[in-house]
Amino acid sequence: MNKLADALIDAIAYIDMPSGDDDRDDDDCRQLECLDCIINRCSKAEKKALIDAVKRAIAKTKKGGETDHLLLSIYEDILSDFRERFSA
Repeated sequence: MNKLADALIDAIAYIDMPSGDDDRDDDDCRQLECLDCIINRCSKAEKKALIDAVKRAIAKTKKGGETDHLLLSIYEDILSDFRERFSA
């Protein structure tokens, strides 16, 4: 489940990255809505795996020589969103 959770977090972060391309933004918005629906139906174990995946992504981003602050901010926003959503 870790690899799938990691891939899902990478996909969300990629979609959240600014692109400057309106066509990609429309497609990405639809993809993000689909991922959002999937995430809302996750089991408790799957939710924990997603939170753990975001934490791994944050640690990996901070570990690099030069921190990508935009990517780090996106991962932190995802983690905050998941914690808020999953606590309900």
